[in-house]
Amino acid sequence: MPKAKIKISIIIPVYNVEKYLERCIKSVLSQSLRDIEIFLIDDGSADKSWEIIQKFSKKDKRIVAIQQNNAGAAIARNRGLELAKGEYIGFVDSDDYVDRDYFEELYKTAVKRKADITRAYVKSEIETSEDYQIDHSAEGYDNYYNVTLVNKALENKLNLTSSNWLAIYKRTMLEKNKIRFMPDIRTGQDNIFNLHVSYFANRVEFVESPTYYHMNRRDGSLMTGYNFTAKGLMSRALVIKETVRFLNSVKDYNEEVYVYRIKDVFDFFHSRLIKTVVDKDSRQKLIAILVPAWKEVKHKDAVTVLLRHDKSFIKALGTMNTLDRYMSHVVPLRRVANRAEKRRRAVADMIRKNKVAYKVLRPPVHVLRKINKLVGKLLS
Repeated sequence: MPKAKIKISIIIPVYNVEKYLERCIKSVLSQSLRDIEIFLIDDGSADKSWEIIQKFSKKDKRIVAIQQNNAGAAIARNRGLELAKGEYIGFVDSDDYVDRDYFEELYKTAVKRKADITRAYVKSEIETSEDYQIDHSAEGYDNYYNVTLVNKALENKLNLTSSNWLAIYKRTMLEKNKIRFMPDIRTGQDNIFNLHVSYFANRVEFVESPTYYHMNRRDGSLMTGYNFTAKGLMSRALVIKETVRFLNSVKDYNEEVYVYRIKDVFDFFHSRLIKTVVDKDSRQKLIAILVPAWKEVKHKDAVTVLLRHDKSFIKALGTMNTLDRYMSHVVPLRRVANRAEKRRRAVADMIRKNKVAYKVLRPPVHVLRKINKLVGKLLS
């Protein structure tokens, strides 16, 4: 009897997730679509993740267990891509899990509609305490992924920006266009992966059910903490560099999508910059990437209009000296102003619970709000 064709190769990078890993693996092994292969790639975990992987790999021959020194999720995913034999590629984060018919429904839709990419819907979970209590009410997060991003992608496939774990991708499309994850980009690699695939894919389809369950961890997972470091900012600067390079390298790219993609990567970088302390050496490295990247941006006037709330930052991108002054002088002041506003809001929330305190303290708190707002305008 001939061996069944592998319909989906599922790639799962693993790093220090012993608390969640069994649930993830069990959800994938129990898939109603049986013709799958599963790559569990341990990225140098220091906990019992590798032991858990070995335990499951002995029970199910569809699992390919791989162990590597810590090199990042991008390299782990690329190892899976090099070995994959499936018609489609799927990704799962090792602290997440999926409905039993998740991959079957994605596969059926992809085949029926002959789509290179088929995307699902997400339900986020917020871990609210160390003893693993979860909250399913992350409405804003889910609305962004399931409504805002979906509507944009329905308007134009080039708008696809959501996480790679929320879709399956035709393997021949990835191979033909040599699409891989960029190892130097540790955070924001989803942006670049989907930037590439959305351009080369014939079409993007959606399924409204079943569901992918994404864990927003209380301890922050690896990337949450990494985002607010100098290295995290460097990754985001490289996202900008590659976004500009790629968009300028392909032909007939939609101008409106071009402008929004450029706006999004600069805007996101700046939102992280305001919250991150950066040493002088790292600052110079960031400037060396950002200024040349901005110089190559097309449709600058349109991008600047969308970034008018960060006009000082955009103006500073003109030269290395102006950006250095902005990052070394203005950004620290904005960071202080943001912290002051955050504290003011906390005090306001607290006094609202006490009628007497609210009556006495409301006027000065309101004055502080106006001052913080004015400072923000002066620094933006």
